Amino acid sequence: MNDILRQVNLSKKSLFVDLGMGIGNVVFQVAAQAQCNVYGIELLDKPFEYAQALLQELQARSLSYGRKIGATILRKGDFLQHDELVVLMPDVDVIFCQNYAFDAQTNNGLINLFLTMKNGAKIISFKPFAPIRTRLTEVKRNILCYFI
Repeated sequence: MNDILRQVNLSKKSLFVDLGMGIGNVVFQVAAQAQCNVYGIELLDKPFEYAQALLQELQARSLSYGRKIGATILRKGDFLQHDELVVLMPDVDVIFCQNYAFDAQTNNGLINLFLTMKNGAKIISFKPFAPIRTRLTEVKRNILCYFI
């Protein structure tokens, strides 16, 4: 994750979004390391509850050590049907999603969500969202995709 964060060049004013955040490991690392605004969304109850507890712990430890972290928002729900996320998308600088476990319908839905991102936004994923010959940049220029 350190290497990825260096490549996407986040600033303290950046907005980083993790789609399917699980227990929040990536969200919390970005909030602590880049100190930017972070937003994570998770569908499943148990991982979301655990992430909420971990956020409280991170905030308490950061305060006790005098270390700042970025503003952190955690939401429970389906990222394809979450109104708040739709409103945020034009301001997102970096999206992270571990899409290897998503079905084709979910990945196609994500493509439509990504098309609302601003020019210069970055997407970090585990696999392409479309066949190799189809690129998001053909529809919306300057959206960079990193596959890890």
